[in-house]
Amino acid sequence: MAVNLTAGERKLLKTIADRDTGEGVAFSHAPRGRWQLDGTDYVVNNRTFWALTGNDLVDAGSGHDDPVKITQAGRDYLAGGAQSTPVSEPTSEGGSR
Repeated sequence: MAVNLTAGERKLLKTIADRDTGEGVAFSHAPRGRWQLDGTDYVVNNRTFWALTGNDLVDAGSGHDDPVKITQAGRDYLAGGAQSTPVSEPTSEGGSR
């Protein structure tokens, strides 16, 4: 079954993949059901993570304090396994978790 991600979900997946060197990527709670990528202005809505974790594209651990890690399925997706739309780099204006 093909995974169809929104532009925001693809952007988040690419952001995690670009920053995960094996230890995961840290996000902190932000107001209004959002998460902020530590050390950046990139903020995402909680629901943006649902498709990524639900399709095993990332491992969010406990979903609270654990770093978020890209999975092999996530790397395969970004390599073109199920993606037809290019993913752009995040901007300082933020996005969704």
